[in-house]
Amino acid sequence: MNESGYRTGQEYISVECEALPAGTTGRTASLYFTGKGYASELPVIILQGDVTVADGIEQLKADAAKRSTNNNVYNLAGQRINKSAKGLQISNGKKFINK
Repeated sequence: MNESGYRTGQEYISVECEALPAGTTGRTASLYFTGKGYASELPVIILQGDVTVADGIEQLKADAAKRSTNNNVYNLAGQRINKSAKGLQISNGKKFINK
């Protein structure tokens, strides 16, 4: 750890905002992250005041074509496995048992 108490090599985010303006009951902010070859496709939504997560989601686009062509199979630990492996498998968000 360095002198500020953070572990070296890790990034931390602290979000601060001003008080809500008069007549405003709540607001949302959408944060997108980029860095070292990564760019988030979906935002992290921050809520302040009397709002819900649904208020913060303006345009959520599901890529149905991408989801339907994902033929990867995973175990419960999230590790990609071969389709012929025995046991509980997860594929396209559904659980299967391969005996």
